Amino acid sequence: MLRRSLRAPASFGPRAAQVAALLTLGDSNKAIAEQLHTSARTIEGEIQRMCSETGVDNRAALAAWCMRWGERGAATARN
Repeated sequence: MLRRSLRAPASFGPRAAQVAALLTLGDSNKAIAEQLHTSARTIEGEIQRMCSETGVDNRAALAAWCMRWGERGAATARN
């Protein structure tokens, strides 16, 4: 569900791009946090901020938004 119309692609910073890449792979907040050496609460906050920036309501919609606009970079996020 969309809160408002989808926004044009924002340029995520490096950390947000890593979170987006792992999110599109279906990783949980805990799994993302472990891979990025931070807490699950930090990842939760990052995902909420990204949802707000892009105009989506939830992590599934954010993952779809990221896949649509090319914020994947899964190969680099896992390194």
